[in-house]
Amino acid sequence: MSRVLLIAAIVLMIGTAVLAFLTKGQKVALKSELDSTKLTLTSTKVQLKQTQDDLTATKGELASTKTTLESREKDLASTKDKLQTAENDAKQVRESLATKEAELAKIKEDLQKFMGAPGGEKVDLEGMKLALEKAKTEAQEKTTLLEATTGKVKNLEGEVTGYKQKEVERQAKLMKPGLEGMVMAVNQGWNFVVLNIGDKQGVNMNSEMIVKRDGNRVATVKITSVEPNTAVADIVPGSIARGVKVQPGDKVIFEKGS
Repeated sequence: MSRVLLIAAIVLMIGTAVLAFLTKGQKVALKSELDSTKLTLTSTKVQLKQTQDDLTATKGELASTKTTLESREKDLASTKDKLQTAENDAKQVRESLATKEAELAKIKEDLQKFMGAPGGEKVDLEGMKLALEKAKTEAQEKTTLLEATTGKVKNLEGEVTGYKQKEVERQAKLMKPGLEGMVMAVNQGWNFVVLNIGDKQGVNMNSEMIVKRDGNRVATVKITSVEPNTAVADIVPGSIARGVKVQPGDKVIFEKGS
């Protein structure tokens, strides 16, 4: 009987020792996992802070880009107004010059007629000469003004042509169908996303891209700011179903006509 009890005691001791060993191993493993989780959490917080800072900076750049675009559009409208004014001025100068030239021709005709008049007829020859010189001077002034106005019109036409050419080039610079990227971050408050593709990959301003998840269409986004390797895009209102949200990791693709 005592031998059985002794064996049972030994087995119990061995079991307790094994259990203690296993428990210690589990504690070590759990502690290691906890430390790893803490490191991951710290790293994630740092990445999140960096992403938030990047989003803030990107939003600032976006506002600056929109301001620049609005300024350019205002400059174009102002230049067009100046061009129209210059063209009207040139037209008035041409009409005035034509009038002065007609007056000058009449004065010359009258002067020649009076110079051939009979000797007994009194002719204000000096007055006619003065009027002729005045008409010549005015005609020369109008000619100079016309040349200056014409030059102004040409310069403004060149400016407008330059703006139009830039706009044509911008519109013609379309992204290649099939260009793909991914949503890096989403700002739900401002309703915009940050993409992992940019100018180097062929992303262009104002182009629209489709957001997909698991092959299904989620939303449409419009590019509003382009950097070398990233881009910011607004989520197009009405393109996303109620209750659905664009998420980091979603795929974006450019499809012609999208």
